[in-house]
Amino acid sequence: MSKVFADEVRDKTGGKITFDIHESSSLVPADEMLDAVSTGLVDIGYLTASVHPQELPLTDRLTVLGSLPENSFPAGILQAAAAQQETYTNYGDLALEYEKNNLKFLTAQYIGTSYDMMCTKEIDSAADARGLRVRAPGKIWEDEAKALGMVPVSLPAVELYEGLQRGVVDCAILVPTGYYALGLSEVAKHYYPTVFTTLMSNPIVMNLDRWNSLPRDAQDVIEGATHTLWSTFLDTFIKDHKRFADRATGEHDVLFHDTRSLDAILADHQERAIADFRREPSNQPLYEQFAGSLDRWKKIVVELGYEFGSDSTRTPERILKAYQSAGDLKLGPFFGKAKSELFDPSAS
Repeated sequence: MSKVFADEVRDKTGGKITFDIHESSSLVPADEMLDAVSTGLVDIGYLTASVHPQELPLTDRLTVLGSLPENSFPAGILQAAAAQQETYTNYGDLALEYEKNNLKFLTAQYIGTSYDMMCTKEIDSAADARGLRVRAPGKIWEDEAKALGMVPVSLPAVELYEGLQRGVVDCAILVPTGYYALGLSEVAKHYYPTVFTTLMSNPIVMNLDRWNSLPRDAQDVIEGATHTLWSTFLDTFIKDHKRFADRATGEHDVLFHDTRSLDAILADHQERAIADFRREPSNQPLYEQFAGSLDRWKKIVVELGYEFGSDSTRTPERILKAYQSAGDLKLGPFFGKAKSELFDPSAS
């Protein structure tokens, strides 16, 4: 996906701006990326804000609000991806946070309205979840796992296949794109589309000095290509649900399970977490910005013809059908609206 961005910038600048692409952490480790971009060692990089809570406290706190989007596939993903981008670009304190670190925010990758779970064991009720060891990707998910009575375990994503295979963990909290990429349906035969909080803090940033050194027309090209990067990632992420479902059920006999009893426990925990977040007065403006953007983009998504489901439609059969239909989705109208509202330089 980064190649799509780089190719567009190269072509539209007549080759004046080119990029050397280094995938994953091949250039610098993830925990050093902020310093690398800030100092100019790297021009553009992908950050995980939870690794930098001191430098990016607002960005890190944004993930607490990751339980607010509606868990409806794919409408909720479209709603929340746009609301996240709008919050990053419109909330002034976030912009200042990046400027203080000599960074220019470009976009943020959105990875779904919730994290969910794959397990090697069957969970028919909340009681069955108690005591199971689950890989949790951070403190928010550790707390949510504990609310279910599960035992959180820290394990790198690249070790999940072997961890599930050898019984180091019974379950893994991730997203369908991750399960598909890691081949987890080969070793974990139970999929639980739970509503764990989603990750909201994956910004893509550019060195601010390098950005300011570019002429305005070059900046416009980069901002336009940023929409291409954002929409390509989102399109791939949504279509990966079909790839995951087809492989999981067609090749590996994975069972989709009803998670509404687990979701009720998670919803109660998340409501209390949001209430605690809002008790801090300095958090209230960020909450209002994101919640307001969610409301605005829900209306837009509905007007564009995408339907939101309800709790009653979150049955295993309906979720599987929705995933398998992802390849037929027409996302052009949404991406066009998002471009004009969120990425078009002439609109600023």
